[in-house]
Amino acid sequence: MYIERRQFINDLKKHQSHLEEISQRKNTAITKSIKVYDEREKLQRKILDISAKFTKESDSFEAEVKERQRSNNYVNRLNDFKKIISKCRYRKSVLPTKGEDPALNYETQLNQIEIYEGAFHKLFQILGVKEVSQIITNFKTNEEEIHRSVEYINKNNVDRSRLKKEIDMLEEQKFHTMASMKTNDDKFRQQILKLDAVKEEYSHASSGKLTLSKNLCSTKRILELVLAGIKQLALLVHCVIDPEEDMDSLVPFSVERVMLAIEDRIGYLHSVYKSRKAMPLAERQTTEDIVRDTESLTDSAISEGGTLTRSIDDLPSVG
Repeated sequence: MYIERRQFINDLKKHQSHLEEISQRKNTAITKSIKVYDEREKLQRKILDISAKFTKESDSFEAEVKERQRSNNYVNRLNDFKKIISKCRYRKSVLPTKGEDPALNYETQLNQIEIYEGAFHKLFQILGVKEVSQIITNFKTNEEEIHRSVEYINKNNVDRSRLKKEIDMLEEQKFHTMASMKTNDDKFRQQILKLDAVKEEYSHASSGKLTLSKNLCSTKRILELVLAGIKQLALLVHCVIDPEEDMDSLVPFSVERVMLAIEDRIGYLHSVYKSRKAMPLAERQTTEDIVRDTESLTDSAISEGGTLTRSIDDLPSVG
């Protein structure tokens, strides 16, 4: 029983240490999960900021590109119109070329002039300038600005590519972070399941401890009764046990000594009983007095212990 109790206490301590270790792992996993969640929130905010900035710059870039393209179209059309006007006014051939219809060519050129005059009219309305030379001068003045705009557009293209790479990198980091979070969640869930199993095992161990404690108390009471009986038997057979001895460690030896003493006592009483039967009545009375004097100490010790003393005649017949 003592060995089982020590084994149970060792197992209980082992389970408690294992439970504390699992609790520490759970707390560490929770701390890591919170840290990963915070990093994910920061990453998402950064992605949103970069996306908003990229969208804003893209819209501004597209609007500026459209404006520059519109300006370039106006410049190109104006140059074409100027060439046609110059050709019609100063370089008109006197004789038509072979195979050409002069009337058809003239009508075509008039249609082109009307188209370009309509375009100039629109330019007049937009720019507020009526002189063609002034319009051309303004466009030449704006060529440097157009060149700077083109350089700015190219630079924005480079920045756009860089931002796209950063967004792709952040998306990849987000993917790895989500995968790591999923792995940590799975590990945390497994640790929770292990913790529940250990708690259940600890509950069973606690109930077993309670049952073992009850059995130990019951066994202890029985052992106390047995030891009390051994002490009474020891007094009966004149086997005095040292009160300083540890009864828990010397129980087998004490019981063996008491049983041997009882066996010797029974043999002695049996021999006395047989000899009394063979003696005459007078000698039997004398022998009985001697035996009574010898047993006076035992009778007094047994009477103090609360046990009744029997005479030799009360013993059962042996043999």
